[in-house]
Amino acid sequence: MLASIGHRNAVAVIYGVRLSGFAAWFLWRGIYVAKLPTFSRKLEVAISWACSIPFPPNIVQLGLSKQQTVKAESERAEAQPKDTKQIHEYQT
Repeated sequence: MLASIGHRNAVAVIYGVRLSGFAAWFLWRGIYVAKLPTFSRKLEVAISWACSIPFPPNIVQLGLSKQQTVKAESERAEAQPKDTKQIHEYQT
């Protein structure tokens, strides 16, 4: 039994042997790659994962202000067809 916990951690019980941490995570990744259907896909996933090991994940945060959100909502409302706009106003 294998379970990935995240952040390069996992737990595993293989033939009564308990593993945890990076070793279990690496085993889980290996089994996952082995079950992929084609060699090219296995190679693609393995290379992608190997390249991501030494680097942190890319996290992007968009800083939207309240004014930008309101402006986008009003533009969206203006772009709706007339009948849909009237129905939407009736519902709210």
